[in-house]
Amino acid sequence: MDFSGITGFVTNAATNTATNITSIASSGTSTNPSDLLGLIAIFVMMFFVVFIIIFIIILLLIIAIYVYSSWTLMDIAKRANVNNPWLAWIPIANVYLLTKIAEMPWWPMLFMVPYLFAFILFIISPIIGFIFLLIGMLFMIAFVVFCYIWWWKAFERVGRPGWWILFSLIPFAGVIIFFVFVGIAAWGKLPQDVKKKK
Repeated sequence: MDFSGITGFVTNAATNTATNITSIASSGTSTNPSDLLGLIAIFVMMFFVVFIIIFIIILLLIIAIYVYSSWTLMDIAKRANVNNPWLAWIPIANVYLLTKIAEMPWWPMLFMVPYLFAFILFIISPIIGFIFLLIGMLFMIAFVVFCYIWWWKAFERVGRPGWWILFSLIPFAGVIIFFVFVGIAAWGKLPQDVKKKK
């Protein structure tokens, strides 16, 4: 998607608006209210266009991450000979699939429930909801720890170092490095010992 035309339009409109406001302010003469309304309308339109562009970029990024992560998890499940690899495309079910790849129990997934329940309680009673939110955050920390363990075991299941998951702890770049390693685990050449197990 080419945003150069829209970006040029927004830049020109912003420059013209700033020039008009400066000239109005420096002239010291009374201005027509319709001119000010026109400038405000241009400013609002520019803000709206920029907001839409940012929204579209973020939406496309979220879709790309979802497709990539689901696809890689599905292919890792296939490599590990796990049943129903298509569960990778369903939220929450994809976490269950990860536990099956890691050959570990699924019950730590229940640690998500108090955190989600806290938002419902927050609507009913903010105080009770806040208390449950704090409790839920503790459960979510435990859930995240289990996610790291599951990914460690999942990497090892396809013959990759489990410690690759630890790269995701690096701020900013860690997530990108982790996604690269997930791609290698899903589509890279299988080590000989994994091929023999198959």
